[in-house]
Amino acid sequence: MPAGTYLITSANPKILSTTAARARGLSFRGAGRGITKILFKPESGTNGYLFYNDDKWLHLHFEGITFIGDVDKQTNFMYSYSTGGAQNYTYDKCDFIHFNYGWELKGLNTNSEFTWFHCGFYGKWNKTVFSDITGTSDQFLNYNFYSCQVEFSYGEFLYFAQGGNINIWGGSFINTADSGVHSTFFKLLGTSHSSGVQRFLCIGARIETKYGLSKIIECEWASGTVSFISCDCDAQQYNSGSQLWITAIFKSVNTKMPIVKFDACTLMGIHQYSYTGNSWSQPHNIIYENCQIAKHNKAQDFISYVSTNSLGNLGGQPQIIFRNCRGLDDNQSIVWESTLGFMKANVGMVQKKIVSLKGANGRFPISGSTNFQVVLPMNSIITEVKLYSPANAVTETNPATFTLKTAGESSTVLAVADVSSHKDGFDVSQSLFFICDTADKCKISLIAGSSVTHANPSALCLIEYIE
Repeated sequence: MPAGTYLITSANPKILSTTAARARGLSFRGAGRGITKILFKPESGTNGYLFYNDDKWLHLHFEGITFIGDVDKQTNFMYSYSTGGAQNYTYDKCDFIHFNYGWELKGLNTNSEFTWFHCGFYGKWNKTVFSDITGTSDQFLNYNFYSCQVEFSYGEFLYFAQGGNINIWGGSFINTADSGVHSTFFKLLGTSHSSGVQRFLCIGARIETKYGLSKIIECEWASGTVSFISCDCDAQQYNSGSQLWITAIFKSVNTKMPIVKFDACTLMGIHQYSYTGNSWSQPHNIIYENCQIAKHNKAQDFISYVSTNSLGNLGGQPQIIFRNCRGLDDNQSIVWESTLGFMKANVGMVQKKIVSLKGANGRFPISGSTNFQVVLPMNSIITEVKLYSPANAVTETNPATFTLKTAGESSTVLAVADVSSHKDGFDVSQSLFFICDTADKCKISLIAGSSVTHANPSALCLIEYIE
């Protein structure tokens, strides 16, 4: 198709629908997107389909074409029905603008192996790739998006009530409207699916959820895996109140959740996890690792738990692990390393963590020193403290006292090392069961006595806690 704009005014053109027998291999090639344009602008009628594959065509290829619909007239790009025929579509450097449905998937089998390379999806949409709960199949699988650009004023990009096994490789996802319909980029719905379907991977994408009107994901899957790796999701964090925007939702409807992992991502807003009366009977495996979270300095503010049961069974609250994470604006004292929710989970799995506390110079404090503080996660339980120095670490023979205590007017002393000569060293171990259930109790400071003038390079302050 050479350069030019091609206008289709038929209400329901249904290109490909007249094919009588199954056929393999058909290409639509334009001169380039924005150069070859197909406008689907019906003069009358609604809910028409530009392409209509009724279980006949395999290995369709589209390249270098811009397709423009009319969402106000509910124009749809393609209806794809399959009982084993319709499968393996590829799209290379194509743009799709203003459609009701992009790909409406129906049938009992295949509708699988769809791939988009460097394609664009713009404007107003209902749903881009749409697999509804009825008339569809869990055989709909293997969808790949490479470096695609999604800029919706509203719409849902992927809506799968059946099917799945989805990969997002790079690209940009942005909602552009500042009011009106809420949008979700990835909707993975339903709790009953076949094996080999419930897998979602998004790696290296940039995702903007603007104005509190859009979400990255809503997931109801009861098995499989959902992974976001090295995704930039915090571009809109500068907005006032953005820390309260719900940007991701995961649901357990009396089932287990998929294994959920966010790794090396920048995140914002609130991630919501809901559970019901019998969610306690299932395992939930969720981890945030190597992530940076905007406008929060503790996991409890970033995660929202929602109980939708009338049984009062809080044991279904999923445990969520935070490992090597931090807040965007954290200072060096704030610790995220924790297992959120273990105190209510039916079976809570926790691990011991140990924090070492020293100053900016890598040494113990001297009299009058400041900034020797660590902030543990809320509801951490300190189980042991150790204050240690080998002999001859310093030459100072003055008496030396080091006190580890919590903040606030009613502070609690957790351990004290008190020796007549700093040079002789010290070794203090204190077993505890101290619950950090207030902000002040989470703030732990190491304070040197008035006679300490040498900064000890070999001393250790080790705080062991579970959370």
